[in-house]
Order: sequence, then C-alpha cells, then structure tokens
Amino acid sequence: MQNEEQAENKNLKKEIIDIMLNELVRRKLIKKNNSTFDDTKHLLKNYAKLKHSKKGINKQIKGLENSKNSLSGLKPKFTKNNLEINSNNVNLNDLDTINKRILDLKQDIEKIDNYLTFIEDALENIKENPDYTLLERIYFKNEDPKDLAIEKNCDETTIYRKTNKLLNELKVYIFPGKYIDEIN
Repeated sequence: MQNEEQAENKNLKKEIIDIMLNELVRRKLIKKNNSTFDDTKHLLKNYAKLKHSKKGINKQIKGLENSKNSLSGLKPKFTKNNLEINSNNVNLNDLDTINKRILDLKQDIEKIDNYLTFIEDALENIKENPDYTLLERIYFKNEDPKDLAIEKNCDETTIYRKTNKLLNELKVYIFPGKYIDEIN
C-alpha cells in the first residue's frame, strides 16, 4: 500500500514538473531542447524579470478593475437585437471580458509565485556553499565575472568554474526529471 502511494506521489511530482517545464517553455523562460545546465542558467538570468513582472500584472489588474467599476455604474437599456448597451454605447458584455482577463492575470501571478517558490526552494539547497555569493552576484545582481575575479584576486575562469559547479548542483533540484533523462 505504501509503495503504491510512493509511486503515485512520484508520478504526481513528475506531472507537476512537466506542467511547469511546459509553461516555462511557453513563456520563453527556457528553451525546449536545451540541457538542464543551460535551462538553469537561463532561468536564473530571468529570475529578477519574472519577479518584476508581477508588478506589471498587478498594474494591469488595477486598470481593468477601474474600467470594470466605471462600466458597472452605467445603466443598461435594451436594443432591438437584445444586446445590453448603456447610454454611452458600451456593451455590458465587456464586463465579462474584463472579469475573464482579471482572472487570467491573477492565475498568471499564481503561476509566477509557484515558479519563484520553486526556484527559491532549489536555491535554499545550495546556500551553504561558500561560493553561493558568486552565483548570487552574477545572476541576481548582474555583476561582471571579470570584476569578481579582480576582487577575489583570481582568474576569471575560476569564477566561471565555481559558478558552473553550483549551476550543475542546482539543475538537479530545479529539473530533476529532465536531469535523469539526460543521464540515461
């Protein structure tokens, strides 16, 4: 019985990861046939943009809600073809369209929050590594590896080697299913 539950949980996790991967590909945050290493790198480069996109979406929602509020205050009247139209000739079915768009945007925010949590949980697994700050500075603070090499008094290739080692560790947490497929 417990083995069946474990198998079911494993399948559910794989389905969730597949859904997330497809959504990341659809949003062009990763490319379909890239390696897990390249996808991890690309995802980290876009992490700040993904986080920032929530602000833009919230602005859109606020604007739509303002439009909705101004439309809902209008009084309907009926025309010959029974379409609801207000005195300013605005179709009140626009309210349905606005409500649907608001719902879609809220679902986008929920997906973004899930991605961010997923990435942050994966990052949590490597935070204890002494070289984590290099990854953080290069991918989240957009610092130049050349400058970091000068600061650390080492060769630039050392900086790349250390961050690549972290990316290789991180890719297993972010894309476990795809990683396993790569090594088979």
